[in-house]
Amino acid sequence: MALVFLVLAYVLYKLLSEANVNLVKLLLIFVAISVGLSFSNMRHKLDVLTLLYKSRYIISGNLETQTMIHFESYGNGILVNSVFWGLWLFPFGYLVFSSGFLPKLLGAFLMLGCFGY
Repeated sequence: MALVFLVLAYVLYKLLSEANVNLVKLLLIFVAISVGLSFSNMRHKLDVLTLLYKSRYIISGNLETQTMIHFESYGNGILVNSVFWGLWLFPFGYLVFSSGFLPKLLGAFLMLGCFGY
């Protein structure tokens, strides 16, 4: 999903760079940060799998605590990443609004969606 999101941003860069190249670069930066955070956040899910697979090395009763800590950390990572999921919508919406070949209402809704996140 994250790699497809990055490809989408590149396609939007090619499509909307004529409208405002600086805003398209800002869009790419927000998407790249989001993808990087998504990949680094997946570490917590992999850590849970490792804990459950290698549970024979963990003292009894501690497995559940460590598992829940990783799930909480994953949830916190999603919360931080949701900021960037919203931030990329504002330059995208403004580019759609000012491009002229896409409906302006769509651009306005995309900019409003930024604040929804």
